[in-house]
Amino acid sequence: MEWTVPALMYGMTVPFFLAIINLYFYLRFKERFLGFWAISWIILMVRGSLMVWAISSGNDGIIAILDNSGAIGSGLSLILGVYSFLGKKAPRLLTSGTILAFVWLVIAGILDYGLLTLSFPIFSFLSIVHIWAGLDVLKSDAIRHIGKHIAGWALILWGLHKLDYPFLNTSVRFAPFCYFIGGLLFLILSASLLLLYIESIKDSLQKSEERYRSLVCNIPDIVWTADSAGSIVYSSAGVDMTSTTSSAKHAFPESANKFSMVHPDDLGNLRRCWDDFFKNGHPFDAEYRIKDSSDHWIWVHDKALSTYSVNGRKYADGISSEITFRKKAEEEREGLIIQLNEKISQIKTLSGLLPICASCKKIRDDQGYWKQIESYIQEHSDATFSHGVCPECAAKLYPDYYHPKN
Repeated sequence: MEWTVPALMYGMTVPFFLAIINLYFYLRFKERFLGFWAISWIILMVRGSLMVWAISSGNDGIIAILDNSGAIGSGLSLILGVYSFLGKKAPRLLTSGTILAFVWLVIAGILDYGLLTLSFPIFSFLSIVHIWAGLDVLKSDAIRHIGKHIAGWALILWGLHKLDYPFLNTSVRFAPFCYFIGGLLFLILSASLLLLYIESIKDSLQKSEERYRSLVCNIPDIVWTADSAGSIVYSSAGVDMTSTTSSAKHAFPESANKFSMVHPDDLGNLRRCWDDFFKNGHPFDAEYRIKDSSDHWIWVHDKALSTYSVNGRKYADGISSEITFRKKAEEEREGLIIQLNEKISQIKTLSGLLPICASCKKIRDDQGYWKQIESYIQEHSDATFSHGVCPECAAKLYPDYYHPKN
């Protein structure tokens, strides 16, 4: 008995720290399985404290009830946390077995069965579900790290220890070893489960980073981060911008400055937009020219929505798109519009109802004067006339000189 209480104190101290760690992670990340694991270790801690009190007071009946009910509650929470972590439904055996275990605990307590008779069915059930959960962890395809094997075998060992627990616990000689072994297995199991969680976080971060890199590196734009002075602290890899006639690459080298690459004619407007963005919070939206990797001037469209502060320094994240070909198309369109307007301005047209004399064919203008038809047309269009005589008029006017050929 003299080693039983210290062993229990040791077995109670381990789940105390494990409960704090798991509870912290649960409150920090709000993962359901972390909550189940924290509850499991808290129940073990309370179970150990009550058993120390029961042993000290010599109340053996209460010891058996506390020991078995705590084991059921702790085991249930632990297994539920494991299956929640695996993303699987807990086996039906867990629910039905837990109900039967509590029923047996009540019946055995009322009939005043011995500690071994009371505990063996309950701990046999707990042994089965822990070993079952350990095998499910080992078979899981969602976990591919060494933590999977450590956690799986730790659950199996914990299940085997549950099987021998009723025999060791009922022996004054072996009870301390039972609690020491339990405390050690507490530590190994909890550490392995936390290792699984950390590895899952690492995998999630790696997959998220891979998706981010794939997205950033495959879009035909440049993603950048710059401070209020225009210094580039991050820039995604330059992307080839191709068309049917040319290929260009634009990028903002890290540690460079936005304003150092800008065409002198566009620099003033860019600085005004940039200062307005950081000082007044207006969205940054600018078009300007920079030199590409081939030392040619190209047009870019730069955009950013908001700024943020890190250690007292302001930054902005934005995206830059090359618009050289769009700008060339716009210039060509403007040129064509100008040429078209010039041509239109040179064209004069005649339209509407023209009053013309049925006899002499003179046309009356807007002031009421009658003008020769050629004079009127020359005033209202760009046409010019050259005079001649048609064959019919020539025969009529000059009958002695004009003899039409038959």
